Amino acid sequence: MRTFFSFFFIFSGLTFHVLAQTDTASKKAITINAAKAIFLNANKDTLTSDEYMRLVNSGLYAISYKQSTNQPTVFILDSTDLLKSIGKKLPELKFTLLNGKKASIKKGHATIINFWSTTCKPCIEELDSLNVLSNKQQNVDFLAITPDSISTVHTFLQGRHFNYKIVFLSNQDIETLLKVSVYPTHFLVDPNYVLEDVYVGKEPATYKKIRNFIKKYK
Repeated sequence: MRTFFSFFFIFSGLTFHVLAQTDTASKKAITINAAKAIFLNANKDTLTSDEYMRLVNSGLYAISYKQSTNQPTVFILDSTDLLKSIGKKLPELKFTLLNGKKASIKKGHATIINFWSTTCKPCIEELDSLNVLSNKQQNVDFLAITPDSISTVHTFLQGRHFNYKIVFLSNQDIETLLKVSVYPTHFLVDPNYVLEDVYVGKEPATYKKIRNFIKKYK
């Protein structure tokens, strides 16, 4: 079962909450004095603590840090395979629909993909916002990809409404082919099947970006 966790970085008495939901352990706290830390991006350029945390919260970077006695702690970001997928064509995929039939992404249409799960609290919390975004849109397709079983989703949808077309893909394909391990994640796919952008987490800024994408292809 997919578990969700959050990192809490505490720099000089200020707590920074890192939004992360993945398949690892429970909550973890790291306490660091920002004055005694070095922050590097994926190119090993120096960042401020604020710049570092902004990139961490994007969900598009892997986090690592090195601690040595009497030496500054070095925090390093590394681009994930998901970030490197932006600007490239998605792999050809066959999904299973709620009725058990097979389907694929409609080429020639811009597509917004939401990766979600019935066990993901932020995913459930953003359903109303996603329904508003997808309401009465003609030229943009909306897919919601989940690794959950059809029966689980049927049960979940009792008393709920989700405007996106719900499709099913194995957890292995989601992680290995699409490089997604964090929920919710949003893909913005252009009509040529190219991944135009990726947004991770339940953030108001994400919905603004999705609205701009919809206007672009309306």
